[in-house]
Amino acid sequence: MHADKPDEPAAVRLVNHQYLSGGPSNLRSLLELPADDLELLDIARVNLLCAQGLPGADGIDIKAVQAQLDEWALLVEQETERHLYRLFHPDYRHRWNNSEARFRTEMLLQVLQEDCQVKYNEERRFDVDFTRSQDLFIHGLVPDHNDQINGGTCASMPVIYAAVGRRLDYPINLSTTSGHVFCRWDGLDRENPAWRERFNFDGSGEGFGFFDDDHYRTWPRAITEHDIRENAYLQSLDARGEIALFLASRGHCLQDTGRLQEGAIAYRAARNYHPQCGLYTTFFSQLTLRMYGEPQGQQYHFATDQYPGESIIAQQDADRRRRGNDQTRRHSQNPTLHELEQDLLRRRR
Repeated sequence: MHADKPDEPAAVRLVNHQYLSGGPSNLRSLLELPADDLELLDIARVNLLCAQGLPGADGIDIKAVQAQLDEWALLVEQETERHLYRLFHPDYRHRWNNSEARFRTEMLLQVLQEDCQVKYNEERRFDVDFTRSQDLFIHGLVPDHNDQINGGTCASMPVIYAAVGRRLDYPINLSTTSGHVFCRWDGLDRENPAWRERFNFDGSGEGFGFFDDDHYRTWPRAITEHDIRENAYLQSLDARGEIALFLASRGHCLQDTGRLQEGAIAYRAARNYHPQCGLYTTFFSQLTLRMYGEPQGQQYHFATDQYPGESIIAQQDADRRRRGNDQTRRHSQNPTLHELEQDLLRRRR
């Protein structure tokens, strides 16, 4: 791309690529996209679209956020190239185990944290609060119209690292363990032999570090092999897994702000995009049961005109049931909304 400008920095070529500047403009159009097209979208755009309509997400300018990330990518590239000599200097190279991939990762996190002020919101460290979208989505990590930065959490900081890194063509994916999201350099299939590595890195806190999968089997809480299988922990997420993760965060925010119907729909959409993760079915089922447990006892209905994309999600439900492969059949054992309604109505009788 841009073959007529061979001297142009790699980051400039990448940030001007069509997939970063184009794409859906609202949540409905995002949910209407064929799943295969999700791979073509900027992860930042997908994340911000999943925040639309949430408390603290009013007036998000997606293009402005993307432009900010473009600038940060250029700064990361400039600083990386400026310090690249250290990787080959005998006094420094041992720090990265002679790994260019680790060096580039460390520079990415260092520049974003020190120069771009990508920081954890300390108010959330011991006070989990899902009512504020700024803590869950990346708009809280870029300056607002008053040039203030909210800060983020492990729900948003890894997304910033992936969004900026991918602008530099870094093979960065998201991965999860119980209660935590982290990043993975997944470059084993890259043409550049210096990038053919696979390792985890984490920058959701003070500083950053490199940890193997075993670390995340015990932190932040212990998980079993059953947990790993049922919730797709420690796996590199593809685009479907990423949008499911963001929709689940949306569901958390909607649930904790009292918008239960919309929360249930968000959880169901997450389940449809990533049925391998049983957590999303659990979130959906628990919230539906909570709604039936309200003292008023009002019957719960989906209305297609109440929430963008609900008819699309219903179609995804039907498509998921029709696919009929072994994995889908296993997850389709989880109750649908209709089945939950019928079961609860029978219990009331």
